[in-house]
Amino acid sequence: MKATDTTIPIVGIDKKIPFKEKLLFSLTPGLGTFYLAMISTWLLFYYTDILKINDAFVGVMFVVVRVADAIITPIFGVYLDRQNTRWGKYKPWMLIIWAGMAVGGFLTFCPVNFGQLGNTIYATVTYIIYSIFISMNQAPTMGMTASMTKRQDDRMTISTQNFIWTVVFTLLVSAASLPLINLLGNGNQGDGFRNFMLIFMIIGIFLILVIVKVIKERFVFSSNENQKLNVKAIWDSLIKNKYAMIAVLINFSINIFNGVRSAIGIYYYKYFFNDTNMMVIVGTLSLVPMLIGVFFSSVITKKIGVKNNILLMVIITIVSSVAMFFIPATASGKITFYALYVLGGLF
Repeated sequence: MKATDTTIPIVGIDKKIPFKEKLLFSLTPGLGTFYLAMISTWLLFYYTDILKINDAFVGVMFVVVRVADAIITPIFGVYLDRQNTRWGKYKPWMLIIWAGMAVGGFLTFCPVNFGQLGNTIYATVTYIIYSIFISMNQAPTMGMTASMTKRQDDRMTISTQNFIWTVVFTLLVSAASLPLINLLGNGNQGDGFRNFMLIFMIIGIFLILVIVKVIKERFVFSSNENQKLNVKAIWDSLIKNKYAMIAVLINFSINIFNGVRSAIGIYYYKYFFNDTNMMVIVGTLSLVPMLIGVFFSSVITKKIGVKNNILLMVIITIVSSVAMFFIPATASGKITFYALYVLGGLF
């Protein structure tokens, strides 16, 4: 491995990297969480209730694009690992992808009036572009962590700050986005979504410009640079590794489940409980059990083992999720729903 710029002081092995660099870089997963949460929380509602697109078409589009994302992500990761540029290995891609994600997010939530067919075509094109950028963002971010520092304590600090920013942006979408959208739209939710995403497009592009300027690539593998991407070899190595296949399938299933549950949540609150304010309450409640679960996860894993912990998590998550279908639309039903949501979130 080599330093990409000989003028950069070699820190990260025996010397900590600057705190400012770690703090700014740790913002990137939070920003990614914001854009992903906007899709999972609001996009189905936005398409069907504001753009008036057929809900069956939207459901099929979501599934097809999710499957495409699952294929694109590992292929792009391998491609990126074999490339380098005069401006760096990861930083140029971070700039391109995050800027594309910010612009794509704005265009996706920008209401248009092209008629039924025109709105459907517009939504399809913008969502595909938006989703591709989101699926690609993890690869350069993860690679950048390894190229910035080799110190374990630096990486732990970045990881901790990542988690904090992820919680902050998750709370922003789940608890604060609806009031802000209503405020910015002055009663028109379509305008509210557009103005909300316009503000974050500007903020996101500004932040990524600052982040790319501050962070440094110090340690980059160079032995496999600029090699031809062999998609067949990647696929063959994946399907022959049963543990990798299990991990991919579990990850894909969890993402589909969480995406569907988040997307239909607004309808459940609006048409079953007749209370859209539940969206804010549930968003706030979801963070507390998540933080508790993260805190105790290592303790529980040491007690019962990784496999048993995963099995327990899956069983309780399924039971609590299914039980929600049998809750009555009453005041006591709301309390029961909150309790089940907290229980599921904890595990």
